[in-house]
Amino acid sequence: MVIRKGQNGLHVTNLQTWLVKFGLLSGLDVDGDFGNKTLSAVIRFQLATGLVADGLVGDRTQEKLSTLEKLPEVSTEEVISRSQVAYVFKRDIEPHLFADLNSCLQKFQINTPKRIRHFIAQIAHESGGLRYLEELASGDAYEPHTEVGKALGNIYPGDGRKYKGGGAGQLTGKYNYQRFADFMGDDRIMEGTSYVAATYPVTSFGFWWQDNELNRLIDAGADCREVSARVNGTDPANGLVDRLYYFERAFRVI
Repeated sequence: MVIRKGQNGLHVTNLQTWLVKFGLLSGLDVDGDFGNKTLSAVIRFQLATGLVADGLVGDRTQEKLSTLEKLPEVSTEEVISRSQVAYVFKRDIEPHLFADLNSCLQKFQINTPKRIRHFIAQIAHESGGLRYLEELASGDAYEPHTEVGKALGNIYPGDGRKYKGGGAGQLTGKYNYQRFADFMGDDRIMEGTSYVAATYPVTSFGFWWQDNELNRLIDAGADCREVSARVNGTDPANGLVDRLYYFERAFRVI
């Protein structure tokens, strides 16, 4: 039996109880309803144990859940260390975020000190130090009847909410979600914001970063104001002071 998002009942309650054991959910989250919080916890478990991180709780995931005594650390080749990340963000980030961050830096060749400093500064500002991986606004401003929504490729009522900002860089709009899904070869990205935030929290921004040639801009000598303007779309960028603050912290340790 495969347990998945949207289901409820005893099987989900047992799943949530296992996830509580590994510190991925709290006891208050055991409600028998497989929602977004349970989905995120399942994906984090799958990442930490080397399983396919698809959020589907099939035989292999259930076996791991029922037999493991302790959640292993995520193994990854580090481009940036935990201590560097903790200094810049002023906190220790969760293992699945650390793994996706390093994977993203490798995948998109954000691998020189200058590139890494700028990338870290931007995601630190955009996500509050990787605390906020889904846009706080409702997404109604992106509905198809608005000019912004049309520009983002949103077609059907509800697309604005479904494809509001997801991940550390706030990937937004059905058009951008589809391009990211095509790039990653993962159709589930079209499920919307919560799936992107849980599965590709940093990689989603790395895709945008590559698409907009930020590495080239940085290699040509762009400073934090110029990079921020490219990311935010205005000059000076919204939150420039905060972006500069994180850039200075990154400069001290990278």
